[in-house]
Amino acid sequence: MLCYHNLGGNGVPFENFSDQMRWLKAKGVRSLSLEDVKEYMRGERIKGPKVLITFDDGFRDIYTRAAPLLKELGFQATVFMITSRIRPEHEPGQEDDIVSDEAHEHYVLTGKRAAWLSRGEIREMLHDGVIELGSHSVRHRKYRVSKPRLSEIPYHWAYAPYRQLGETPVPVLAPELAGPICRGESPSCYKETTEQFSFRVEQELRQSREALEALSGGPITAMAWPWGAYCRAGQRAAQAAGFELLFTTKRGA
Repeated sequence: MLCYHNLGGNGVPFENFSDQMRWLKAKGVRSLSLEDVKEYMRGERIKGPKVLITFDDGFRDIYTRAAPLLKELGFQATVFMITSRIRPEHEPGQEDDIVSDEAHEHYVLTGKRAAWLSRGEIREMLHDGVIELGSHSVRHRKYRVSKPRLSEIPYHWAYAPYRQLGETPVPVLAPELAGPICRGESPSCYKETTEQFSFRVEQELRQSREALEALSGGPITAMAWPWGAYCRAGQRAAQAAGFELLFTTKRGA
C-alpha cells in the first residue's frame, strides 16, 4: 500500500511520484482496488504483483497532477476524502503547489476550500475510472476529548513546528498557553464518556459515508483514520457506521 497526500509543496514531489508510478508500470505491477483488498482479507490470493495507491484528504492536485498520469498508465487510486473540505463549484481551485498544513489552517480560519477537490472533479475522475472513494471523516478530527496527553504541545509528526525541529526556529506560544490552546480547553469543554465518544464517531462517519455515496452513486465501505489515530471503541463505531475496511498509518512501517 502506498499512501500519498499532496504532490509538491510539503508532500512527495510530483516528479518523484511520476517516477514511482512509471517504475511500477515497468515492473508489471497493477493497482489494487478496494474490492481486491476485501477478497484478500477473506483469504483469497492476489494474482500477480499489485499495489494499493491511496491519497488522504482529497487535495486538488489529485485532479490536476495525479489523475492524468494514472489514466495514462492504467492505474486506479483510492481517495480518502474529508467531506467537509469538498470545494463548492463556484470557488476557484488552487493551481500552484499545495502545502497541506497551510491548506488546513486556511480552511479553519476562512472556510475557503481552494486546495481541495470539487464534486465535479471527483465525478469526472470516477467516470474515467482513475479513482474510487473512501471516507476520511467529515471534519478530520484527531482524538477523543478525554484522551490523556503526554505533552503540552502538539506532537504529531505532520504538525509543522514538529517537522521543523532542528531547523530554523519557528514562533512558539508561551508554555502556559500552548497546552490549553492545543487541547481546545474552554468552559464549554467536558470529558466525554466512551458511550458519548462512540456515538459521536459513529454519527460523523455515517454522515461522511452517506455524503460520499450520494456523490459517487455507489457504496462506500472503506475509511482511513484521520491522523492515523484510532482505538477499539472507534473501530466498533466505524463498523456500526457501515465500514468494512479501516486503514491507518504507522510511520516508518
